[in-house]
Amino acid sequence: FNEIYGVLKTAFIELDIKPAEQRLKELRDQKIAEMEEKAESIVSMKLSRLSVCLNYNPHL
Repeated sequence: FNEIYGVLKTAFIELDIKPAEQRLKELRDQKIAEMEEKAESIVSMKLSRLSVCLNYNPHL
């Protein structure tokens, strides 16, 4: 009986953990994607500012 209980307990724990791990991975991937987007927009903004500065000061 204890053996069966142990196996069932392990199975239920794994059933609980797997979706949680998957959800955590999804959230982490989503956060990374958001941060990459934010970084891209910052870089893009800085490049456009630099471009404007260079257009106003062609001798630089």
